[in-house]
Amino acid sequence: MPVSLKRIGRPGGGSVLLHTCEACGADAPFGTGVQLRQALAKLAAGDIVSARRLLGKWYCGEHRPAGGEVEP
Repeated sequence: MPVSLKRIGRPGGGSVLLHTCEACGADAPFGTGVQLRQALAKLAAGDIVSARRLLGKWYCGEHRPAGGEVEP
């Protein structure tokens, strides 16, 4: 899974968004279609499918789409 949200510590503790490249699985600093606040709201409401979609797609520098555009 290229994107995941990990909770740290107790309930109410911090969270870490882990993202890996859609193409190769390397660390991916370039995200497209990311709507973090909406994703967290959907996750809190229990809508995991929508939350995952709103976390977008992530790519490493080598596989980053030209112009930042992503094919569906």
